[in-house]
Amino acid sequence: MARRRTRRRTTNRNNYNEPNKNREIAVTVLKWIGEIAAVCFLAFLVIYFAGQTLTIRGESLEDTFYDGDVVLVNKLIYRIQEPKQYDMVVFRTDSGGEDSNHYFIKRIVATPGDTVIIEDGVLKVNGEELSAFPAFSEIKNPGLASEEITLGEDEYFVLGDNCNNSEDSRVASVGNIKKENMIGKVQFKLYHKKG
Repeated sequence: MARRRTRRRTTNRNNYNEPNKNREIAVTVLKWIGEIAAVCFLAFLVIYFAGQTLTIRGESLEDTFYDGDVVLVNKLIYRIQEPKQYDMVVFRTDSGGEDSNHYFIKRIVATPGDTVIIEDGVLKVNGEELSAFPAFSEIKNPGLASEEITLGEDEYFVLGDNCNNSEDSRVASVGNIKKENMIGKVQFKLYHKKG
């Protein structure tokens, strides 16, 4: 008896899976694009609401920052914590004059309740010489700090790192800084202007 050959119908699994693979790849790519877009959007929101870039103008912060340097300012930090001694802060003045239209960047040297005096060119906070920054030694003009100043509950005393070429808390137009006038803390230098 002759055997009848039957042909089995075979389906090419590769052909069946090809559209599924393409769909999976497309879904994966779309997920990646969505995740990247979400991260970029969040980064934009954080920088817009929580950060700001500023360009340094003048020589009052040398040798820390130079004219033309661009710094990143953290605008959220002082909603979470109090400003600290040695923080580099961005602020506006209370003077109401022309100075209130632009930002100042200076370093906090004394915080609420501290006493400040500059005697014989030396900055003293709470009676102790402040020598953390060499620029604060041999201060030629003590200004308002020629007599002891006691900072109020919400007052900070600031100096430029290049204090012999700085308009800061020693000058009546700037004076003691209130926390409510602080824009934020300088986090770091983004780039240095080549001179």
